[in-house]
Amino acid sequence: MGDLKGLIALNISNNNLRGSIPESFGAMAHLESLDLSRNMLPGTIPTDLVNITFLSILNLSNNNLSGLIPQGRQFATFEEASYVRNPNLHGPPLENGTMRSDSGHRGSQVQWNSAGDADADADEMDRWWEVAVGLCFGVGFGIVVAVLCSHLKWRYKCFALEDSFIQYLFQR
Repeated sequence: MGDLKGLIALNISNNNLRGSIPESFGAMAHLESLDLSRNMLPGTIPTDLVNITFLSILNLSNNNLSGLIPQGRQFATFEEASYVRNPNLHGPPLENGTMRSDSGHRGSQVQWNSAGDADADADEMDRWWEVAVGLCFGVGFGIVVAVLCSHLKWRYKCFALEDSFIQYLFQR
């Protein structure tokens, strides 16, 4: 495959491929997108992939990759999502340089908490807060209106209080 030097995009995801990622992929100088996700690829990520300077999309998630993530050039631009569910993979951009499981040990069930996820969670919480405040205001206002509509004596007292307040404001 490394002889395909003019190849721009390679997507061989979801194929249950086995075997390591060929070092010859690093010779595909014009490759812009590489998706090898959802296979069963073991081993390390070849360091020769750093030489693909046009690479802007990389997805190696859901494999059995291990070892250190190569550093430099385009690899500095890829986020954690490019490497998710590779239990023994470590190094930047993974949180604290390593991928951890729920129990704090390396494992297959990985929890991600990147800054982007935290921002999305905060935005979602803000939306729910706005909905809750609006709902509470609406319910409270509805209760007041229902009480005033159903109790004649309270309605008269409420309007009498309102009239006295308005007179107080305009007397000044």
